[in-house]
Amino acid sequence: NNLTYLVTDQPEQAVESLEVLATFYRTLMQYVELAHISANDEKAFLQQYIQTSLGDSHRFDIDLHFEVANETELPTMILQPLIENSVEHGMATVREDGLILVNVNSAGDNIILSVEDNGQGLATTNPDVIFQPGHALFCIRERVSLLYGDAGSMTVESGAAGGAIVSVSIPNRIMAEAK
Repeated sequence: NNLTYLVTDQPEQAVESLEVLATFYRTLMQYVELAHISANDEKAFLQQYIQTSLGDSHRFDIDLHFEVANETELPTMILQPLIENSVEHGMATVREDGLILVNVNSAGDNIILSVEDNGQGLATTNPDVIFQPGHALFCIRERVSLLYGDAGSMTVESGAAGGAIVSVSIPNRIMAEAK
């Protein structure tokens, strides 16, 4: 609907939006074939995802904080579905002042990827409900397990002031081409 409006009323902005959308989908097609990308590439991809999928129409802010080296190796398609999950479930009832924080930090020999929101929070902390087969959190946990074995982990918890926090811990590695 937004693009239809732009084509009619703001054609120059429509062209710009289509270019961003095309870049996002080209990048997405490349990433689905990769197990890992650099932190720098992941941050750029997430910025494209936020601009393409959410635009300016949402009622909340998404802040990306990457405090790791640009060449840090991150698994593809972990943060994006966590952000999407937060938007769909956490922010569904937020009217204003919503916030999704995406943090990528080093912690000793590990990297911690976390997505935290101040939305409606968890309906349950029961892992059998949170990690239902076929749902995003289940798929992400399985992917982390396949990529890192016992060296990777995932937690889901309620935030201190409401909302939810999903954290993934993985080994701290530098991309092979950057070494």
